[in-house]
Amino acid sequence: MVLPHRLDDTIDLMAAAAAPDQEPAAAAARAVIADCDAKLATHRAALEAGADPTLVTQWIAETQTRRVRAAHVVEGIGRPDVPR
Repeated sequence: MVLPHRLDDTIDLMAAAAAPDQEPAAAAARAVIADCDAKLATHRAALEAGADPTLVTQWIAETQTRRVRAAHVVEGIGRPDVPR
């Protein structure tokens, strides 16, 4: 029996039990974000050091795409079970 004053807690517990475990995927995605941030800093340094802007721009775009996908996993928008 669900007591009316505990209804919200009961719903939260049921939702948590039904949701797949996203913590490992979110932790992995946070690691990808950190890696992307480090790479973006490296790409910027390469650009400032005189590297080919076209090539560095391509690297930046690829890294930013990877970062956005990882951020979506952390936010629960992405599907970490689908290969990218």
